[in-house]
Amino acid sequence: MPATGRTDDELADASRETQDAIYMMVEETGMDHSHGGRAADARLDHLNAIASLSPQKISDEHTRMYDAALAISSSEKARAELAETNKHLNAWTGDAADEFTKQLSRIDTVLDTLGTTVWKTVDSAAAFFALSYHCRESLYNLCKETTAAALREIEDQNKRETKVAIALGSEIIDKLLSIDPSKAVRDGLGLLVKATGITTDYLIDDGNGDTIIDSYLHAGNALQHSYEDGLEIIKTKIWEIEDSLVASLRKADVFKPMASCVYIDSPDFSYDKFITKAYPSETFTPMVEDQRKPYIDEQRAEDSEIRRRLGGAS
Repeated sequence: MPATGRTDDELADASRETQDAIYMMVEETGMDHSHGGRAADARLDHLNAIASLSPQKISDEHTRMYDAALAISSSEKARAELAETNKHLNAWTGDAADEFTKQLSRIDTVLDTLGTTVWKTVDSAAAFFALSYHCRESLYNLCKETTAAALREIEDQNKRETKVAIALGSEIIDKLLSIDPSKAVRDGLGLLVKATGITTDYLIDDGNGDTIIDSYLHAGNALQHSYEDGLEIIKTKIWEIEDSLVASLRKADVFKPMASCVYIDSPDFSYDKFITKAYPSETFTPMVEDQRKPYIDEQRAEDSEIRRRLGGAS
């Protein structure tokens, strides 16, 4: 079996074989054709649901998300630059200096939040993969065993009871989300699948044609519901992650405008609000003002030119 589980073609072929075997069983044993119709309708529902996600595509996306998470959470360059900036700020005092220090703290908090959040999204991708993998395997085995039971009924061979392991979607997701994220990422999706293979047995009773079909419907419907329950759990988890991230960013206020005293073109700006002992105020305040005025005039001129052009003048 491929590392990413049963393919769409494998599932479709196994499902089609089951339908053909059931139809043949209905014809050969003189059963009511409505029984075959029930199985055919359910078969398509099961196949369409379980094949809705591609383990291969999820695996590819998981790899991309993992690389992004690694880049965000281990950004040594960003951390180093923040630390260096903080070090430089230690020598400066005043309202503007305090405002810059607070902003650096907010940025640091956001980096931590983003790092934690992105690993949670990687976990969610792994959860999608495990759910799809196990449910595909369950459907494939269910089809194979049902086909075999139908053929035995046609050939009037010795009957036997067969058990099929059906994946338990919610239990799989609960188990996966309880695993340490760093361990899950380190071990990879293959070992993760092995650790989350939680199933329950369903009986394929081949006492006669009716019991075979009823057994298939019972197990297939249970599998589909299990799969859909698992999807809902993961989707809810992703929404919770998104809500938590938005709340954290709002709390950090990193995008909130800083106090006006930090902006060089603000009337509240002055050297005394961002000062260091190495450069005394009585000497450097006039020098700062001399440099600030041409800058403000230049900014105003640029702003006027932009406004003039936006106003339609040429």
